[in-house]
Amino acid sequence: MTQNQTSKIYKICPMDLWHEAEKQGRFGAAGIDLQDGYIHFSTFAQSAETSALHFTGQTDLYFIEVDTQQ
Repeated sequence: MTQNQTSKIYKICPMDLWHEAEKQGRFGAAGIDLQDGYIHFSTFAQSAETSALHFTGQTDLYFIEVDTQQ
């Protein structure tokens, strides 16, 4: 992996929650994030398992890429 690839983390987010974040100019958190006290992210390699464990059957999801080096 290159440095650029390792600086990326991902958030799977319901579309309506992301649209609300865009309106407010910031992402507060999803329900599980609020429950656990931090925002959950995945590496690209973890994202398929995260999706299967927490989002099976859900539609209208966004796969948000965050560059941790910026």
